[in-house]
Amino acid sequence: MKTDVDVARGWICKAESDLKTADILVAAGGPFDTACFHAQQAVEKCLKAVLCLHSVVPPRSHDIGDLAERCAPFLSGLVVDDRLLRLTEFAVGLRYDAEFWPDEATAALARDIAREVYTLSVAVFGNAPQFEV
Repeated sequence: MKTDVDVARGWICKAESDLKTADILVAAGGPFDTACFHAQQAVEKCLKAVLCLHSVVPPRSHDIGDLAERCAPFLSGLVVDDRLLRLTEFAVGLRYDAEFWPDEATAALARDIAREVYTLSVAVFGNAPQFEV
């Protein structure tokens, strides 16, 4: 049976994959909507990893604000501001709104925020995982 740490590591590995995808798409000049989606997914999975690491079952939600609030006791240094909260709209709305086309700057910012959250989240593990993006 998987431990909470095993499940958390799985979330972090998936987050790392999303972050790498966002990096590639931003560097390649797009598509930026897809880069934003993967940045949001990286943040969501990082936050869910932190919850799992602390034996908290994460909700089935894409709401970054809710996840960040739940992680607050475990993730010092997480800045919950409009930049972070905006990522929630990249989870679902972005995929179905034919008028929503983020530009390169938006995608790069989303990716940068995801990298910050990834770095904070991996630090919570201490010496357990050896991840590098």
